[in-house]
Amino acid sequence: MGPSSSSPLLRVPQLVSATSTASSHGQQHPTRSVRTYFHTSSLRSFTSTRQSLLPQRSSSLHPSYPALVLLFAILLFRFSVVAAISDEFPPPHPDDVAALIALKATWGDFQGSDTWRVTRSCREWKGVTCDPGTGRVRRIDLSGCQIQGSLHRDIGNLPALESLILSNNEIYGSLPSSLSRLSKLQSLFLDRNEFNGRIPVGMGSLLYLRMLDLGYNNLTGAIPDDIGNSRSISSLILQHNQLSGKIPSSLGASPSLSVLILSFNRLDGQIPYAIGTAPNLYS
Repeated sequence: MGPSSSSPLLRVPQLVSATSTASSHGQQHPTRSVRTYFHTSSLRSFTSTRQSLLPQRSSSLHPSYPALVLLFAILLFRFSVVAAISDEFPPPHPDDVAALIALKATWGDFQGSDTWRVTRSCREWKGVTCDPGTGRVRRIDLSGCQIQGSLHRDIGNLPALESLILSNNEIYGSLPSSLSRLSKLQSLFLDRNEFNGRIPVGMGSLLYLRMLDLGYNNLTGAIPDDIGNSRSISSLILQHNQLSGKIPSSLGASPSLSVLILSFNRLDGQIPYAIGTAPNLYS
């Protein structure tokens, strides 16, 4: 079939070897040259068919890729929230910073003291916890930090302090009377130190005090009568001191008292009857 003038043609020479035995009579056909023509549309169809038979590259993403994107988004969100909270955290109160600096001055170097610097926020100081709303110091926990020195009276200038934990150190000297100014105090652990002198009067005025541990020190004198006036105190531990005198009967009137340990002291007299009838006392 000849080429058409209306359609573009692609002329492809093709040699066909036709030398073969045509019949059983042994005659052979001569070699002939055949020229064939293909329409470009046929070539496109051929190319399309060929490509469909070849292995195709997958255009889909790796199955774990969406999960990685989601994880990245979650981490970015969390870091953004932490940064926002950090930016909105109120600065520490200057009175609280001054009290902490006074404490450090009497203690010298102790474990973590390098973080107690004025140039840093007090919430970054070792053992110090601040209120996220007000920035006031709520907790000091420096148990076993090798502190040597006395307990500065400025400890009473932390009005929001709820927990003071200084156990297992080498703090000496008397207990400052300013402790009775800590009106929010709930836990006071000063055990296993080298405190001496008397237990300050006024500890019973701490309405929220629940746990008081002054054991394993060198405290002397009598147990203050007002210490049993606290309606919240549940644990009073004064063992291994040099306390003398009688056991205050007011301890038996405390409705929350459940733990009372006064062993290894120099107490005398009889155990008050009221202590035996304390409703929650079991030790």
